[in-house]
Amino acid sequence: SVKELGEWSFSYGGDELFITLPKFLEEIPACCFRCTDLASMNMPPYLKVIRSGNALNFDNTPVVVFPEGFECLEDDTFNVEVPIYLPSTVKEVAPDWYYEDIIGFCGNMIPKVWISPNNPNFDTFKEKLDSGHHIEQVSLAELPKKCEEWRKKLLKIR
Repeated sequence: SVKELGEWSFSYGGDELFITLPKFLEEIPACCFRCTDLASMNMPPYLKVIRSGNALNFDNTPVVVFPEGFECLEDDTFNVEVPIYLPSTVKEVAPDWYYEDIIGFCGNMIPKVWISPNNPNFDTFKEKLDSGHHIEQVSLAELPKKCEEWRKKLLKIR
């Protein structure tokens, strides 16, 4: 029945946490998961916004897929080299959506961004985000193959 989380509520929460967020959660507030190592976390189907400063860390996730309806990804929300998939409904992505200190862990590669071909903001994102993101339009059906190609590329770099 939880519909809202507080800022800093899981911050500095330790390692390997398994978090199941409530189905009707629409927003992850600022710094809610800062410096918390997550083994896994679901993306609730009604999630619309992840506020800044979360530095989410998913060690065992091949790609973070946001649900249709998701709209906004603010700065410093991820602390991983894992690529993200943005649905057709995303309207805003901060240029620094990933925590800058991760650059270097991944051969100086900025995390990959895949965007639904149905997202009308693709050109805006391509201009706004760092060219190192290798922004691409990809359908959900193509995503598993793209993830595998990306993983192989990272292994060669390392």
